[in-house]
Amino acid sequence: MRASLGVGTATFIPGYGLTSCGRPGPELLDAAFDAGIRYIDTAAAYADSEAAIGHVARRVRELGVRVATKLQLADPTAASCREAMEASLGRLDLPGADTVLLHSAAAEQIASPGVAAAWIGLRDAGLVNRLGASTYGLEAARTAIAAPWCDAVQVEFSILNQSVVTGLDRRSGRPVEVIARSVLCKGLLTASALALPLPADARATLQALGALAADMGMDLTTLAIRFALDTPGIDVVLVGVSDRAELDTAVRAAELPPLGRAEYGAVAAFDRSHEEWSHPERWREGTLV
Repeated sequence: MRASLGVGTATFIPGYGLTSCGRPGPELLDAAFDAGIRYIDTAAAYADSEAAIGHVARRVRELGVRVATKLQLADPTAASCREAMEASLGRLDLPGADTVLLHSAAAEQIASPGVAAAWIGLRDAGLVNRLGASTYGLEAARTAIAAPWCDAVQVEFSILNQSVVTGLDRRSGRPVEVIARSVLCKGLLTASALALPLPADARATLQALGALAADMGMDLTTLAIRFALDTPGIDVVLVGVSDRAELDTAVRAAELPPLGRAEYGAVAAFDRSHEEWSHPERWREGTLV
């Protein structure tokens, strides 16, 4: 089963990403729905993104768009989770969300019986259909996959950092949805990134990847999205878009035929997960150098 394309709204945070230039709003979400997008990822921490979704809530309900939001709580309790979830739903103008994720969850937090009980309370109250965690690194993602209460896990993934998805074991028999974010490596996998100061090995890697993309009749961004959509083990691929051109690129990538086996293997060989610069969460003040 092929992964589906979703839109991420971290781009609503001013200055998000290496190459961000647009300022998205509700009209961009409307355009995404018109293009067939039926999954929107947001978070209470993503500036006014939840409120922007609230402006198009009628279409969300009519089209059956899946809305996933994230809550970041230092010490989740039943009361604090309920309060935060109801506040998010108020901004979203929805009676419930499809998915709620524990934002930037560490393995210890995911494994905590108290956190599990508080999170399950949201589902029992009818405020959400699916529970899960948004994680960094393989340990936290594996802990989420194994947690009985977890229905979904959101992980970092790109051509440059494939390590988490390839390291997951989904043989538990329990269906856990895997959502991939950062497929453009926070703007690094775009042509405009080459205009930035980059480590020498990062620049050489991007130039080689760009040449490979051109040989396949694509640009680098399109190849990065297509590769994620074709990667086994991923159910939803999130692409952050800040304007209509970026949305159109993502939609076109999703409409392309899957990469052939040899093409996929050639791209997969560019995994650089052993390099610090392939992990945006490790960048110093949002820059690679």
